[in-house]
Amino acid sequence: MGRERKMLSEEEIEEIAAEARGKDIAAVICYLKRELEEKLVAYMAGLKKKDINKLDAWSIGSGGPDELREARLRTAYHVVKLLSSYYRSASVYAWLMGTNSFLDGKAPAYALRHGKLEKDFESAVNAAKSFIWTS
Repeated sequence: MGRERKMLSEEEIEEIAAEARGKDIAAVICYLKRELEEKLVAYMAGLKKKDINKLDAWSIGSGGPDELREARLRTAYHVVKLLSSYYRSASVYAWLMGTNSFLDGKAPAYALRHGKLEKDFESAVNAAKSFIWTS
């Protein structure tokens, strides 16, 4: 079930985007792990099951993801923050795992895991915005 809705202003939406770009990657990972299952966070980052422990190391500032994985994690943060403004964690999780017509029928989690270009990440954010604006 959703929360009581208050539409985000353009300014609030931009604040979330700026936060996703500028927040320390360890804090991004900690937030995602709190809101979602660790396996899903690792999946979206493009990690293999055997490498899931890297998230723990990165979340305490021990090393960090490569540029592509960091972009995936920051985009996931952006998406989850937008959706969490309207929905509880279980609904956000379901949205990430469900097929999405804005992503050519792919689940947003899948699109993030396999995203390599800026347009891939923008598409995931736009799909989330579309969902909150049309729900």
